[in-house]
Amino acid sequence: DFFDFDPLLSPHAYVNGVDDAPVATNDDPTTNDVVVVAPTTRQEKIGILLIDHGSKRQASNEHIMNVAKMYQTTLDAKRNQSATAATTTTTTTTTTVVKAAHMEIAPPSILDTLRTLLKDDDVSKVVCVPYFLSPGRHATEDVPQLIREAREVLGEEGLLSSSSPTEGDTNSGGSEKGEREITVSAALGSHLESMLGAVDDLVEWALEEAE
Repeated sequence: DFFDFDPLLSPHAYVNGVDDAPVATNDDPTTNDVVVVAPTTRQEKIGILLIDHGSKRQASNEHIMNVAKMYQTTLDAKRNQSATAATTTTTTTTTTVVKAAHMEIAPPSILDTLRTLLKDDDVSKVVCVPYFLSPGRHATEDVPQLIREAREVLGEEGLLSSSSPTEGDTNSGGSEKGEREITVSAALGSHLESMLGAVDDLVEWALEEAE
């Protein structure tokens, strides 16, 4: 059979000569073949632990738990917005798990909550945030010391070793072992600009309520 020669096609399409039919190739833009590039996703799971003092009053203990839930909801909403706006073929997906614990007096303890984050939630790192308005002894000494002690216990339990998918390939089945991180931030009240903004909002609210 004779096939009409199409001058718009690349010469590479006629692998058997111009008298034979053209062969579609991915290199030929005129064949309308679409090469689909599968997106690469790097996944990371981070735990955030809010730590307050702990109280004999149940309402006080529930407050930090409610803050953790609200923060979780806020982070989830931001993550969903970022996923919707993503247009690149390589993305980093960060999942955040927020929990709360008490330094003393009431459960859950710092150790127990860290264990839950590592064992049940399988996070790769944890950021502990002392939920204290002043950078006093509890925030700068007691909480960091309790975290160090918890890290030793969790290390003995084997919970600080992790296995994660090889970077750039979430389906490879390969793994690289590493040490899970547990870090401590500064106390909540040390972020003065944010705290002053909160004070300003409270003052404006009180003035409006007084009118």
